[in-house]
Amino acid sequence: MAQNKKLISILIIIIYLVLLVPYIIASNAGESGVVISNQRMDRSSLPSDVQDLLIYKNDSYNVILIEDPVTDVSKLKGKTAKERKVVLSKATQDKGSFIRVDDLTTDIYVTSYSIIDQPFEKLIIGDPVSAEFGGVIETINSEMEQLNSYISSDIFNLSEIVAVSKVDFLAGGLLVVLVLTILFHRMVALWNIPAIATLYSFQSFLAIVVSFLNKLEVEGISLMFGFLFILTLPLTLWMKKYEETEEGRQNIYKLYLKHNNILSKIKHKFGM
Repeated sequence: MAQNKKLISILIIIIYLVLLVPYIIASNAGESGVVISNQRMDRSSLPSDVQDLLIYKNDSYNVILIEDPVTDVSKLKGKTAKERKVVLSKATQDKGSFIRVDDLTTDIYVTSYSIIDQPFEKLIIGDPVSAEFGGVIETINSEMEQLNSYISSDIFNLSEIVAVSKVDFLAGGLLVVLVLTILFHRMVALWNIPAIATLYSFQSFLAIVVSFLNKLEVEGISLMFGFLFILTLPLTLWMKKYEETEEGRQNIYKLYLKHNNILSKIKHKFGM
């Protein structure tokens, strides 16, 4: 029985960590997305106000349509869709590639530019390059397309995988600690608090690493929280070990009684 619980706990942790990957990669690449189409267009064919935005006066440009698997935009009748962007660049990119835009010179939301025959929400001028760990996103996208082709449907897509990954990023740390605690001890404990902080800090650390590799700035507070797990991990291990001792159990029980006493006074004060 104990062996089964250990295997289940390892499986839960592995699933939790694996599910983090798509969202962390896709949400920490700056202006990025999966290439939907790529066509070459003469500069003179572009709207005149768009031509004025171009720094390099080349005769032609690559018009790259990308879809951001993370960002939602509102559509008519309350519907939502993933944000699409047109990138004007000298370089070209293959369809299905997960790219980020480097050396960005223009980044504006648009409503009426007639550049391509598909709708888009943002116009970007810059250099498209491969995003760090973008191969993971590309593989997932390719596998989803093959699966849809095999079952003759389109119910599986990259956006749904990233959405599940986002839920894991937001709630996974809390759920993993609670599930494992109940699985082994059948009740929550004080060490759960630093344990939860440890997992969320480690998630942030992974996101920071991806952001740095993609040459993005990271705020100081986020940077500090991303390294917090270095302190909270040993604290978690110490608290867990202490709570399992006789002294620890007695002190926790005393703390529990004090907590109940304070709550009782508060309830009495407000007539509850």
